[in-house]
Amino acid sequence: MADLTIKIDLDEGRVSVEGDWLSEEEVKSAIKAKISSEDFDIASLADSLKNLQGALENSTMINVRVAKDMAKKFELLARDRGEGIGNILREALGIFLAEEAGDIDIEEAEEDEEEEIVEAIEEDDEDLEAEESEEEESEEESKEEEAEESEEDDEGTERISRSNRGRSGGGRRRRR
Repeated sequence: MADLTIKIDLDEGRVSVEGDWLSEEEVKSAIKAKISSEDFDIASLADSLKNLQGALENSTMINVRVAKDMAKKFELLARDRGEGIGNILREALGIFLAEEAGDIDIEEAEEDEEEEIVEAIEEDDEDLEAEESEEEESEEESKEEEAEESEEDDEGTERISRSNRGRSGGGRRRRR
């Protein structure tokens, strides 16, 4: 099933179309290019353009000053989630406004979020354990290979030593 959610970056004025972030002009150009090539499958582009234009028309810029430590937290969260700070702030404001209006129970939402975080941590732990196990197996294989190579080297050295002993020990030296 296709993802019907249209992702919009209000800060950059872009919309996600098939994994690419396009501006309004880029979406229009993509539509024109498809029509020019007689490819009339433009519904998803048209929907994306319509949603982007609507979102931009129905938004306004608000400037807010926050403490440096709070800004740093927003930056880290945005980086971890792969989103812009504006998206994080809009989400936080939406939650705050919904709570104030009584539309959501913040404690219930926090419990749900805690469960999601615990699940994510457990998944990360499992992934980390699997990676560590693979690394340990790889290290053991490397040690075994090194040991085999060392044994082969020792056997070769031993053969050479025996061969040299046979040459030097078997002959008599003449004294002058």
